[in-house]
Amino acid sequence: MRPARLAWLVLGLALLGAAAPDRAGAALDFRPCRGSPSLDCSSLRVPLDRRGPLAGSVDLHVERFRTAGESQGTLVLVPGGPGQSATGVLDPYTLFWFGTLLGDYEAVAFDPRGTGRSSLLDCPAVQRADEDALGRLPGLVAACAAALGSRRHAHATLDHVDDLEAVRRALGVERIAIAGFSWGGRVAQAYALRYPEHVERLLLVSPAGLEQSWQANGEALRVAPRVLADLCSGPCAERAPGFAATLVSVANRLGAAGEAGLAADRRGRLRPARLRGLDLVGLVLSTDLNPAVAALLPDAVAAAARGDLASLLRLRDAAGGSPEVPARELSGALFLATTCADTAFPWRPADRLAVRRTALARALRALPAGATGLFGRWALDAQQGLVARLCLGWPGRDERADLPTGGGPDVPVLVVSGSRDLRTPLESTEAVLARFPSAHVVEARGLGHTPLTPLEPCLAGAVAVWARGAAVPDWCPPAASPVAAPPTVPAPRAGARGRERATGTLEAVAGTVADAAAIRLVPLLQGGDGPIGGVRGGLLRPLDDGRFRLVDYAAVAGVRVSGVLAVRGDVVEGLVVVRGARALRGRVELRDGQLAGRFGDLSVTIEGEVAAPGGPLLAAVGAAP
Repeated sequence: MRPARLAWLVLGLALLGAAAPDRAGAALDFRPCRGSPSLDCSSLRVPLDRRGPLAGSVDLHVERFRTAGESQGTLVLVPGGPGQSATGVLDPYTLFWFGTLLGDYEAVAFDPRGTGRSSLLDCPAVQRADEDALGRLPGLVAACAAALGSRRHAHATLDHVDDLEAVRRALGVERIAIAGFSWGGRVAQAYALRYPEHVERLLLVSPAGLEQSWQANGEALRVAPRVLADLCSGPCAERAPGFAATLVSVANRLGAAGEAGLAADRRGRLRPARLRGLDLVGLVLSTDLNPAVAALLPDAVAAAARGDLASLLRLRDAAGGSPEVPARELSGALFLATTCADTAFPWRPADRLAVRRTALARALRALPAGATGLFGRWALDAQQGLVARLCLGWPGRDERADLPTGGGPDVPVLVVSGSRDLRTPLESTEAVLARFPSAHVVEARGLGHTPLTPLEPCLAGAVAVWARGAAVPDWCPPAASPVAAPPTVPAPRAGARGRERATGTLEAVAGTVADAAAIRLVPLLQGGDGPIGGVRGGLLRPLDDGRFRLVDYAAVAGVRVSGVLAVRGDVVEGLVVVRGARALRGRVELRDGQLAGRFGDLSVTIEGEVAAPGGPLLAAVGAAP
């Protein structure tokens, strides 16, 4: 089992005072870059600290995609995190797509201070931290803060807001349209409240709210039953009836102590492992970003309800195998610098670590009943206090600069929110509607966090008609899930002989390969490529060109499959050998829509192909050849 990486990728978290004037150049000197004839790059120097005594400056890396015709305006895209590099996730095509989506806008993006090529903040020990480092996290965070020095205090959301204003002035435009994603939606809203006269329109995709609480995931726990019921509907509800209630029941049964089960280690051998309630909550939170986890979770929970934890343990380990994220793409240090500056904690900035721990424990005990939704008080341990635990070791600035409050300008505002979003759930959009008089929410049914991509034509169409001032739908129907749960793997009937046993072996091989094809998506969609254990032992090892190797891979007890398989379009093909106490020993070829087995002198064929789900999705995220 590989320890799960910390939350720099998966947390979408979502300062009013007189701003000192920027001593920045009057205009940006754009020059072609990144090998694109339509993409220009420039740099803008801004003050490090507009609100205090810190000297120095920050160089913001800015990119612009020029429109082919006459520009209708300027659209600035603000990434999520905090900590995500805009230019690391917004390639030239993405900039072009968003610019044309709104009509014919000149699209601009810049790396927020502390990320990418904008005076990067990097603490390697924090960046590499995983769940095994949780106990040492306050020390790692304190060491990171010491290494960064006093400049760590100049990265609150208000600093990012004022950087956006500096970019607008340097672009020489009076008003800008802003597209904010997750935490970027928080920046966009704060900018509109601070500089309302310079806002043309706002597109907010899964926006974080202006209110930043140390109880970060409390709302996620409270809305989880609704999201889970939405996640498992239709055929899933027939296969796993009462999924939401079952999951809550299993999680509360596991609680803080957890229960013991068996999971495959890095060599494919079954070893004792423990599953806690917080592990299951972590998988729930993964469903709004990883559709493979969402597809596989219901059957795994149903098995756990019957007392079999193996599938949940395997899913937890597969989801926890994402690689270290480069700081230039997503800076954990910037995440801390912004989040710890924005949040009001139950301690004073000057308090020592021991005092902070006591204050946090007291605040957790004081939370009212229902703070964790239907989950027990055990869920307070990490979910409610997660931001506070991350920031325990981070020295605070004596005075926090709060974000603007009150109503926003009466400009067109469109919010795109996924019905399965747990980080910035649909319920949180009520605050946006209350703040902006002309705000409209489009519910992306069946989708999770940050759902607006070229793969979702209904949402793209809604944005396009909104930009033209036409009527916008209230919701978009759910598209077919890009990942389907594999069928249950049948075990050969005990006592079967001859052709019946051979046919049962072929069916078990088909189910085993389908199980492998589905579980391989979990780490792939997170950028991982390490081995994955079978539910009953053995390993799956990803190879190049979409192939994967099975080594004694077992989805059911007594049937072990080995061999190299390739994904051809949307099916799996290849040659494997099968053995085990409940299987006939032999070779099975998957090709041309059938499984052909040779078991000694006995040859058996069954019609049907093994589906390889998620091909278009993998291609879209760059995880497929």
